[in-house]
Formats: sequence, structure tokens, C-alpha cells
Amino acid sequence: MKKILYTLLSGLVLALAGCFDVKDEIWLDEKGSGNFQSTFDMSGMKDMIDMLKTMMPDSLNSETDSKDLLSLEDSVMSMWKDLEKIPGISQVKREKKGDMVFLLSFRFADIQALNSAMAMRQKKDSGDTRPSGNMFGFSRGQFTCNDTSFGGLNDAMKGMNQEAGASDSAAAGMAMLKAFMGDMKYSHVYHLPAKVQSVSNPNAKISPDGKTVTVEIDLAAGDSTQTLKNIVRFR
Repeated sequence: MKKILYTLLSGLVLALAGCFDVKDEIWLDEKGSGNFQSTFDMSGMKDMIDMLKTMMPDSLNSETDSKDLLSLEDSVMSMWKDLEKIPGISQVKREKKGDMVFLLSFRFADIQALNSAMAMRQKKDSGDTRPSGNMFGFSRGQFTCNDTSFGGLNDAMKGMNQEAGASDSAAAGMAMLKAFMGDMKYSHVYHLPAKVQSVSNPNAKISPDGKTVTVEIDLAAGDSTQTLKNIVRFR
């Protein structure tokens, strides 16, 4: 039993990075500048964290393990700490909007500045902050999303969705963990400067006024057919 609990808690430490709902919103101006806002809603984790405080065995309850497991707020509030240094990024704000709900927002001068910011979000431990590719594209009357990584969150979810090769106890622990956490959503919302004429993503939803496009991904589903890739045409 202790081994299964250890497996469950270890899996949780690896998976917590994806254990919340994330909504990225872009307000796009006619010339390709605009505003970006990312909302991290971890309020659904509160009961789980409280439970873990009582479940953790003494062997895991060291100061280091507790810090790694329970200091999520500090991690979110300090994310993208060098964002202000990117050319074309301004008006950066990091705010706590509620109980375990956080908001990061900024103004971008053009699409390349936005892409540089998104590349920093996904940078590796090497510290390389160069853009790894253009997540977004813009031309007159067209906005494109090229994201195949779910904003980088797919790496955090791989361990949870790879149960087939795991031991029976590890697979059972992960299955229990996923059932306990429930839904985990990642959404893209684009507010366009004119009415949308077409979208390429079959799951994209257009608002009643025709100017907002929303695509939602279920991170816990492990469905390889889900995608954020989208070509939005507007005029």
C-alpha cells in the first residue's frame, strides 16, 4: 500500500504542472499588435492539496518535498520573470485574482513579439530564450495558430497518458490520479478586429457577434486528434 501511495504522489508531483485550467486570450488589432492574457485557474486543486498534506508519509514529508509539491502559487506568480526584457512587450502584469486563480497579461507590439514571449514560456532548462518557432502568424485579414504543444502543457501530461508501459501499480496510481483530478482544460480565445469569415479548426466556436473564436482542449483525455492549430480569416 505504501508503494502504491508513493507511486501516486510521485506521479502527482510530475503532473501538477498540468493540473489546472488555462485560458489564453488574444485581443488582436488590425495591424497585428494587441493584448495577451493568460488565466491559470487552480482553484479545483485546493481540496487535493489539503488532502495530500494529510496523506504524505513521513519519508516524503521533508521540507524539500513539501516545497516542491505545495509552492505552486510562487511558481505561477514568478513565471516568465524576464518577459519585460523582450522587445515589443510592455504593460506586463501578474495578478492573483482569487483563491488559486492567477492572471498574467501584457501588450505586444507585433506578432513576432508575441511569438518571442510564447517561446520564453516554453523554454527548456538550458536557459535558451530564442524563439523555437512561430506559434502565431498574422497577415491582413488572417490570424494563424501553429501550436502543436498545447502551450507546452502536453509535455506535463505525457506521463499521465502513458500508462500502457507502466507497472500495474503505477498504472493504477495514474488512473486514480486522473479520476481524482477530473477535467483539465486549455483554451485559446481570439478577439478579432472584424467579423470571422472562416476557421480551419473543426472544434472552433464563433461567438454570436462573429468576432471571437474559441478552441478548447481536454488535457486529461489523451486524445491525439485534439489540436489548437487554426487558420482564422476575418474582414
